[in-house]
Amino acid sequence: MMFQQKSMAASAFLVLLIFALDITNIRSSMVDVAVDTATNLSDYVMNESFTTYTVDMTARSKPTVHTTAATTTTDNTTAAQEQEQDVVVTVHLLTALFATLATVSTALFTYFAIFAATHFNAVKTGLENTVGYWRTLFHYWMGGTYESCPHFKDSVDARVHLRSLALINEMWDQPHYRNGTFGVDMAKNLRNVAVPGTGLPLSTLCFSSTFFKLVLLVVYPVTALAAAIIRRKPDATADDVSQSFVDHLVRPTDWFSLWRLNCRLASYHALKTKDDGYRAEDKWTFITESLKNNVPVSPIMEIPNIVCKDRNEEGGMGIHFFKNALSGGDWIIQKSIKNSEFLQTMLPDNAPLSTIRIVTGSSMSFADAAEAKPVKAFSCVFRAGRAGAATDHDAILFDVDLKSGLIQEGSINKEWYKLGTENVNPYGRPDISVFTEHPDCGKKVTGITIPDIASLEAICIDAHKKSCANVPLCGWDVALTTEGVCLLEVNLSCNFFQATVDYPEYFKFVDQQFKYLEGLESVPAKTTTTTKQVEPEVIKAVVAAPAPTVQPEVIKAAPITAPTTTTTANFNYNKLSVFGASPSTFRVKAAEPAVVEISRAAMMHLC
Repeated sequence: MMFQQKSMAASAFLVLLIFALDITNIRSSMVDVAVDTATNLSDYVMNESFTTYTVDMTARSKPTVHTTAATTTTDNTTAAQEQEQDVVVTVHLLTALFATLATVSTALFTYFAIFAATHFNAVKTGLENTVGYWRTLFHYWMGGTYESCPHFKDSVDARVHLRSLALINEMWDQPHYRNGTFGVDMAKNLRNVAVPGTGLPLSTLCFSSTFFKLVLLVVYPVTALAAAIIRRKPDATADDVSQSFVDHLVRPTDWFSLWRLNCRLASYHALKTKDDGYRAEDKWTFITESLKNNVPVSPIMEIPNIVCKDRNEEGGMGIHFFKNALSGGDWIIQKSIKNSEFLQTMLPDNAPLSTIRIVTGSSMSFADAAEAKPVKAFSCVFRAGRAGAATDHDAILFDVDLKSGLIQEGSINKEWYKLGTENVNPYGRPDISVFTEHPDCGKKVTGITIPDIASLEAICIDAHKKSCANVPLCGWDVALTTEGVCLLEVNLSCNFFQATVDYPEYFKFVDQQFKYLEGLESVPAKTTTTTKQVEPEVIKAVVAAPAPTVQPEVIKAAPITAPTTTTTANFNYNKLSVFGASPSTFRVKAAEPAVVEISRAAMMHLC
């Protein structure tokens, strides 16, 4: 077997070497053609007939009077000579260019031939998977189904990823639940994202469906190869680089690829099911439906509108009016909330509100009634906001263990958001810095445990069931504030933010979703949310406990004092209260109450 491989490698080497020699001959032929062209052009210039006049230049002591014809002839001769020189220079430049290109091509093919001969297995693995990648895309573009795809049958993650890539062109002109069509939504999502080192917004590639096919066929594999080479370890072998290339091409697990996979899954699910749960993407709908379903969300202010004025502008300038969505306007008016004392121990003093992103997945669209956990959490990340930032979109991303709440090491992904020519650096390696402390203040983060992480997970799972039960994936932004715990918003095309994910479980989940959706004939799925618009007066809350510091225009629960010892408490979503705390009730018809076990009654929940 070894002998056969060596023979094949030697044969491949000889063939490519002969091809390289042929390229050398081609180069010589190109040079000959260029020289012949130059000669022909020169002959043409030299043989062109010009009218000449003889001028006596011997008597230098006497001024020579030139006739108008003689002067014109001299000028024409000079212009012709300059033109001839320009043509010769141009031909020489073209000859040098062609020779350089031919030489570089020869060198590259020769290098590839030697590399292929010495690293046969690595090259074979890369080529086989690249061909399989192309064949899979064409399978779907020619109308093939997910179940019938013959490629990568033993790799669920590869099947899932390639199916989602092929969906881009299938859904390009189809309606999207958030922005017009899928193509428009993808371009808007990618307008501030660039492959690290390129500085080019990825939205530039979203020109058309046909053009994006070329991107998938050519640009995507080349990018995967570049990533494998640039991100290789110093001691990596050719086999390591080849395997890395395959992983980037057909089974990537970087945050960007998983984010785009989640986006394509949500778009495909919304297109096929027309599920009502996608209304939760709208922030106002999310708040009103959550209040109706007794899900703790950030407080809103009960005022019809507000006026904001510039302190120095005059003459009616610098004044802005905002009408509250509560009164039919376009603005959700809320008071600013602050990080809890627990979070402040890990953040700089001027850090923004820093949230915990928990991603939950639901199989309620197709799960059996007897399934134990149709909704479960996949990941958790603490987004530690940077000093002076407006939001935690500029943050250090600390992985969190969902079982224990222990905060792991942190990382960043800002390199993906560096646009412009000043950020072009094709030879630079990505920033893979690891953080255990917050870089802006030096406070320790890694190793600290988030208390009662199970209760935060339970809040998100309950919200997923009540607000958008059939939506496959939801990213919940959980805020721990000085006044309690609440959900800021939900993202249905969600991002894991470099969290640890159980990949086999995740890809199995997406595989089940694709199989289910492919069997649908675009029939609306059973929805669990209502399409009825919540009236503004229904949203108003009544604070039951006396609290003289509570402002009537702010919807919130009364503050509580944490017990000195850890106790077990029952959280009843029907009353939206923690036992032992001052309750808040709502003049809305609550859904059937769900009772979950949590600890620390100090976790009061805002509404």
